[in-house]
Amino acid sequence: MNKVELQEFAGGALQENFQKAFEQVVQNMQDPNTPWKVKRSVTIKVSLSQNEDRDDSTCEISVEKK
Repeated sequence: MNKVELQEFAGGALQENFQKAFEQVVQNMQDPNTPWKVKRSVTIKVSLSQNEDRDDSTCEISVEKK
């Protein structure tokens, strides 16, 4: 199996979406108006589906922050 480079996955969209979410989480952590004890997270989800012949597939990506 080939190595997957996240910065190239989905045409770079995964890396870009992660970077944006991560920056927002860090900004939230630095905001004195938010609770300091609350854990923040960034979740990357990659969903793959294939056709019945297993010769074609699609990929959906999402990056969520909490």
